[in-house]
Amino acid sequence: MDFALRRGVAAAVKALQDSPNTCGLLSYSLGGIVASLILEGARAGVYTNIDDSPLDIAFAVNIANPLRQAGESVGNLCPAKSFGLHGQRGHWPVAVDVREYANPHDIITCTPADSPLRVLDPALSPFALLEGARIGTLAPQPDSQHMLYASHTMPGADVPWTTHAADYLNTNY
Repeated sequence: MDFALRRGVAAAVKALQDSPNTCGLLSYSLGGIVASLILEGARAGVYTNIDDSPLDIAFAVNIANPLRQAGESVGNLCPAKSFGLHGQRGHWPVAVDVREYANPHDIITCTPADSPLRVLDPALSPFALLEGARIGTLAPQPDSQHMLYASHTMPGADVPWTTHAADYLNTNY
């Protein structure tokens, strides 16, 4: 998993640097860790444009982010003290518009701080992403809560989670 994260961050930072436009980050699951690492690095000045100016990132829309911060979920659907199974993200640039889509029944993005599942997460890193997905979902595919964002209606909305996110972006960007 660490190799995939390093490659994902490097490729995305290069794409941001190569773009003449203001950009946004859209992520799902493991991509949420990549987006989180990029935004943490952008805030710390680690990731900049080629001329050392700040990366121009307007928003981050994360779906099922394993590094979701406690208290951040669209519609406040997750318990306030729950957060991503992989931990909580660090500090991001203040100006970035953040939308965290988190199903309260998805253990990857909504796990209580004292959950025994947290002992599994550090053990997953050395293994393949496929193993992490199998252990992390605790249900056969495609019926795990982690896989339903595009096909199930978001609570309090009349559209799937992904459509809700797209509607937000179309309205605001």
